Amino acid sequence: MSQTWKDDRLHIPDDVTNNTTNYRLLPLSWLDKMWRPDSFFKNAKQVIFQEMTIPNHYIWLYSDKRILYMVKLTLLLSCAMKFQAYPHDTQSCALKIESLSYTMDDLEEFPLVVDQSIELPQHLLTGARTGFCHQVYSSGENYDCFSTLSDRREHSSCQ
Repeated sequence: MSQTWKDDRLHIPDDVTNNTTNYRLLPLSWLDKMWRPDSFFKNAKQVIFQEMTIPNHYIWLYSDKRILYMVKLTLLLSCAMKFQAYPHDTQSCALKIESLSYTMDDLEEFPLVVDQSIELPQHLLTGARTGFCHQVYSSGENYDCFSTLSDRREHSSCQ
């Protein structure tokens, strides 16, 4: 997952402002010291930060004070499905990303991009669409979320 935002409070290092480079890879220790979006996966049953021998997240600071934050995650999503016609049906599962404290007015219009080359073992992804979802909580507050919906069919040699 990658997220980008602009933070005008940041000090740009000299090598970036002097155009020696357009960006700087920041130390991971900055993660605890800087503001980050409060995004969460609304329909995730489990989120795992991938453990590797190298860091699994990166922070880039660009000359225009834009931050790019990337992290490698594994998600287990909860999706309601009907299996009456299985395996000859098409199922849809949305990945919903919501902010804990920001409304859609605070966020960019269509910031969600889906990599069309994603593959799932034993399944064919037949489409991916992005859009918005809306939630009114019992407190009366309205929150918006981004959604990507993927259709998938069982991969079978009998089709």
